[in-house]
Amino acid sequence: QETPTDGRHCVLGVRPENIRLLASGGLPARVALVEAMGNHTVVWAEIDGAQLAIMVHDRVDVEAGAVIGLEFDTTRLSLFDQANGNRL
Repeated sequence: QETPTDGRHCVLGVRPENIRLLASGGLPARVALVEAMGNHTVVWAEIDGAQLAIMVHDRVDVEAGAVIGLEFDTTRLSLFDQANGNRL
C-alpha cells in the first residue's frame, strides 16, 4: 500500500453505513432525497457539490432541503490516490 504525502490529491472513501446523522454539530450537509427502503432508510445529501448516501437503521425525521450534521466513523475511512485510484 502507498502512503499519502503532502500535496498529493486524494479521494476520501466512506461507506453509507459508516456515516451517522447528528442532532447537532458535525459536518453540515443538505438533504437531497430520503428513501425508505423497508428495514433501513437512505438519506442522499450534498456537501460542496458532492453527493453521498447515508444508510440509517433508525427512524429518520428529515426532509429534502434540510441541513443536517454528519459524522464519519474515522476507523472505517479509506483514502485513494486521485490520479490512479490506488488505495493509500
